[in-house]
Amino acid sequence: MTSANALQIISTLLVECDVFAYFWDVYKILIPATIFFNLAYFLLLVVVVFNVNNLLRQHHGHNPSHFKYIYGFVLVVVGGVTAGLIGVQCWNYSIYFADDYSRNFIYAQLRIRLAFEVLYMLAVITASVMATATIVSMRSRGASNRVCSPSYLPSSCIH
Repeated sequence: MTSANALQIISTLLVECDVFAYFWDVYKILIPATIFFNLAYFLLLVVVVFNVNNLLRQHHGHNPSHFKYIYGFVLVVVGGVTAGLIGVQCWNYSIYFADDYSRNFIYAQLRIRLAFEVLYMLAVITASVMATATIVSMRSRGASNRVCSPSYLPSSCIH
């Protein structure tokens, strides 16, 4: 998201310093900013859904493969919607450059954006439920009451 924000700051600076001849030249920076922003949003979901839950499961000591399939399915679906959203948004921005408003997909972009936001929210809720279930399971086993040190130290767990 920082690269997208940096591109927006740069474009604002270029407009204010009269480097761009027209205001429409700012939209040429919107395509890479859209790509970076949406990819960063998706990668944040990958970190939350896959990595955090995977680390919790490994710490728990029980990491069934069906959870990885659930994470993978969720990430593939949201990744596909993200790719579609990036494509439609970039298409609409390129149509603005060509001044050909008859071939835009504004309503499709709004529908895909809505689907993306709903799926993103469901993925975060699913990941938080799975993480909560893992933490509750760890507490019921008593795993959170001990501090475990790396295996190369003499005592692996201190109570």
